Amino acid sequence: MYGRLKSLVVASVLIGLGATSVATAADLPVKARPMPAAPLYNWTGCYLGGNVGGGWTRLDTARVSDFFGAASPAIYGREKDSGFIGGGQVGCDFQTGNLVFGVGGSFDFGSVKGSHALTDFPTFSEANN
Repeated sequence: MYGRLKSLVVASVLIGLGATSVATAADLPVKARPMPAAPLYNWTGCYLGGNVGGGWTRLDTARVSDFFGAASPAIYGREKDSGFIGGGQVGCDFQTGNLVFGVGGSFDFGSVKGSHALTDFPTFSEANN
């Protein structure tokens, strides 16, 4: 009988200690307040960029009438042009709250050129410069 009573007392003491440790955990002081959430993205800063590419065209030219409106068809042929295209961007932005203020600039340029001989007039050529 003393064995069962001893086991019952030990079990009661362990349950009591477990219950008091859980109850006191909520009363512990907070070490530090949580940090406020950082913004997802900030647009403040400067930038510099560039773009490079190429351009291609294919143009079929023909004449259906002359200066006075009379029918005078002529086929001038097909021209295939190609060239370089490029540019750049630069600017600075400043974000305050939900507003973004900034200044920026960009420039672009291209040089797509080509020429071909006129089909109906072989001694002449047409150029796109």
